[in-house]
Amino acid sequence: YSYVGARVIREAIEAVKGKTEDRAGMVAAMKKVNFKAPRGAFKFDEMNNPINPIYIFQVEKQGDTYTNKVIERYENVSQFYPWGAKAYLAKPKYVDMANKWVD
Repeated sequence: YSYVGARVIREAIEAVKGKTEDRAGMVAAMKKVNFKAPRGAFKFDEMNNPINPIYIFQVEKQGDTYTNKVIERYENVSQFYPWGAKAYLAKPKYVDMANKWVD
C-alpha cells in the first residue's frame, strides 16, 4: 500500500502542476487518480475509498520454501463488494443489530 499511496500523491502533484498549496485542487486530483498498481487497477470510489483487485492465496511448500499461490482474484472490489453502495447502505447498521445476533 505504500507504493499506491505515494503514487496517488505523485499523480495529484503532477495534475496540479506542483501547486501543492492548492488544497482543493490536490484533493480533486487525488479523487481522479486511476492507474495500474502492482496488484492491478486502482482508483477511488465516490466515497473516496479504494477500488482494486483482491487476491486469495494458498501457502504451498515447494522444496524447502513456502510460496503463496493465487487461487482466486476478485476484480474491482470496493468497500461495498459485492452489493454496490445503494444496496449495502440500505442494510441494517451493525449498531442497530447489537445484542440481537442470538436470543
